[in-house]
Amino acid sequence: MSSARAELPFLAVGVSDRIEFGMAAAANMVEVAALVGDALIAKGHVVLTQEGGMVTEAGARFLTELGADLRPKSRRTRIFCRACLDWSERRHHVAGLVGAEILRRCLELGWLARESGTRAVRITSAGAAGLRDAFGVELDCTVTHPRKSA
Repeated sequence: MSSARAELPFLAVGVSDRIEFGMAAAANMVEVAALVGDALIAKGHVVLTQEGGMVTEAGARFLTELGADLRPKSRRTRIFCRACLDWSERRHHVAGLVGAEILRRCLELGWLARESGTRAVRITSAGAAGLRDAFGVELDCTVTHPRKSA
C-alpha cells in the first residue's frame, strides 16, 4: 500500500466505483475526478497527503504527454497540487492547477462534456475509451433510466 493511500481515504477503482453513463446520462464531475485521482495515485503519478500534494517526475511526463499544461498561468498564487475532499461525495480528488488542467484536457479531448447549468459532466463514448486508456478507469457502459411513479 502506498503512503498516500495510508494517509488519505481514497477508494480503489473497482466494480462498486463504476459510473453508469451514456449519451444522455450525466455523472457528477467530482466522482469522475475521484476515480482519476485514485488512478494517478495508484500509478505513482501523484502523491497526496494531509499537508498537500505533488506530481512525481513520471507524473509530470504522463500529464504533459496527455496535453496538460503544468506551468503557472499567471502571477497569482494558485496551489499547484493538493487533495480536496468534496463535501457531497466524501471523496478526495486532485485539486489545484493539476486538477484544473486534467479537467480542461478531458473537456478539450471531448471525453467529458459539461451539462448546462450544473456541476455535472456527461461522459462521451470517446471519453469512456480515453479515460480507460489514459488512466485505467473502467466505466460501466449501461444507461439507467429512473422508474416513473405510477
